[in-house]
Amino acid sequence: MNKPDPEIKSDVEAELRWCPEIDETDIAIKVNQGVVALTGFVRTYYEKYRAEAIVKQVTGVAGVANDIEVQLAPGRGLTDPQIAREAVEALRAPATAFRVVARQLIFRSSGYTGPAGRRDSSPCP
Repeated sequence: MNKPDPEIKSDVEAELRWCPEIDETDIAIKVNQGVVALTGFVRTYYEKYRAEAIVKQVTGVAGVANDIEVQLAPGRGLTDPQIAREAVEALRAPATAFRVVARQLIFRSSGYTGPAGRRDSSPCP
């Protein structure tokens, strides 16, 4: 038997609230026939995709429409001129240094702050 939409919404809210990696206060949730629509905003791309992954694990969820917007906190991320300047500097550096700088640029410009290997060690479901 399928869960009713209000129950799915309550379960989704509880799961997002329980996860310390996500600030769910600015995320709105709507459920229609088991399909969960997420709107609002978060501070990082990691939070956006982590919220979607958590919602997909809730029993009764048939699908997820993730329309959450990422609004980087002031001082987070890089401006286009900063990215261009660091890319030019990286191209002038030896090949091994370039790989390290390129990886840092991707993480810093996307707002993702943790090391790549930490995603699987999340305390969230």
